[in-house]
Amino acid sequence: RPSGDRQGDPGMIDQVGQVIRRPRPRGEDLEPCLADLESLASHLLQAPEPDTPLEAAVFACATHTFLQSPQAAACLAALRHAFQPATFQHLLLFLSFVRTAHFWTKVHPELQLEEDIASLLNVHEALADCIHNDPEAAACETTQGLLNELESLRREREQAELLRTTLASIGDAVMMTDTAGLIVNINPVAEKLTGWSAREAVGQPLDRVFRIVNEATREPVESPAARSLREGNIVGLANHTILISQDGTEYPIDDSAAPIRSETGQVVGCVLVFRDITERRAAEDRFMQLGDAISQLVWMATPDGHIDWYNSRWYECTGTTFEEMEGWGWQRVHDPDVLPQVLERWKASLATGTPLDMVFPLRGADGVFRPFLTRALPSRDAQGKIGRWFGTNTETSEQQQIQEEQQTVA
Repeated sequence: RPSGDRQGDPGMIDQVGQVIRRPRPRGEDLEPCLADLESLASHLLQAPEPDTPLEAAVFACATHTFLQSPQAAACLAALRHAFQPATFQHLLLFLSFVRTAHFWTKVHPELQLEEDIASLLNVHEALADCIHNDPEAAACETTQGLLNELESLRREREQAELLRTTLASIGDAVMMTDTAGLIVNINPVAEKLTGWSAREAVGQPLDRVFRIVNEATREPVESPAARSLREGNIVGLANHTILISQDGTEYPIDDSAAPIRSETGQVVGCVLVFRDITERRAAEDRFMQLGDAISQLVWMATPDGHIDWYNSRWYECTGTTFEEMEGWGWQRVHDPDVLPQVLERWKASLATGTPLDMVFPLRGADGVFRPFLTRALPSRDAQGKIGRWFGTNTETSEQQQIQEEQQTVA
């Protein structure tokens, strides 16, 4: 019966059952139905009268179209020929609505029948049998394929929701890109630091949102994400990098980028994690001022052991320059015989996060090796992650001489 026809008589339950159980002609049996529709001299303005050969033809072709059977294309063409364009569109809209409702119930097994429908099915066994034991559902490969696809989409939606929840709970700023460097996700912390909302940022090139420059030269810095996508490796950010927010606010940051890989190992995007280190930089500035005011040798290193600052006393004592000492360059002022032990202990501290405490000789500007008590402590953030290492070297020549004299006297 025409859907939504307020003038039509309500279908009786038995009539509904008959319609559902009406056999669907296939193959050669379908040919007369196609011929009836294709031979019409004029378009139908409305559905044919019930229980007529023409109505049976429309019903058969509409059923094949709905179920997307192998004859669906031919049936759709016959229906398009038979109906006036507006009526044909109304028919397709109705079939699409019912099909969508059908698949929605299939991929949401948690849905329950409403009380009145449950009661109806309990009373009318024939109707219940038609609905609960649909012979077409299992036989239609296309239907099963669509159900599988919709189930897969539902799982992806759940995973995406889990990802959004996870990103929102992370204390660091996080942005994700595709292989073209376009932003596909951004968490609230990243929104705050960049000044871009998620709605504005998604789809934008990363470099437009994540604007970084060198603090000293003000020259643009290449994003670690670009290198990570290009090289397929984890990439860290250079020191003394400034993030410029959309409103012009500047934040000193550190960050790292890592490629996102599919199950087959193919790079499908990149994740960029960064944080505001304004407070840490203020603490480092205070440490540097204090370090330049004391007689000990003082230095700072990144979590991976790269030393990026020494106090002035270090250069005076060793006769070196920052360019010579940066990173792991300090090895050149160590005794070659003792250096392997120093490297082993230092790398062990970096790997475990345990403080370093040992004595070893350093060569002075005069070429003489003198013993130094060296101590290094990690600085951790609120999550316990190491952000910096702070170290000191204290010459122990006098103490060693006193101990030797005392041993001689004894």
